[in-house]
Amino acid sequence: MMRIRFSEIANNELVDACDWYERQQDGLGAGFKSAVLDASRQISRTPLLFPVELEDVRRYVMNRFPYTLRYVV
Repeated sequence: MMRIRFSEIANNELVDACDWYERQQDGLGAGFKSAVLDASRQISRTPLLFPVELEDVRRYVMNRFPYTLRYVV
C-alpha cells in the first residue's frame, strides 16, 4: 500500500472545505473528511488505476462531493 502525504497547501484547502461544508449543514464537514480519507485509502491501494491529468499528475474524482483529489505517485 502506498503512503499518502498531503502538501501543506492541499491540507489547508481540505480544512477550509471541511469548514465550509460544516457551515452548510451540521455533520457535513465530518462526512466530507471521511470521504477524503476513504478516497485516500482507495488511491493508496491502487494508485495507478486513476487517470493521468497532466504529465505525472493523476486525478481521483469524488462521488458524493464535487471535489477532485490530484496526486503524484
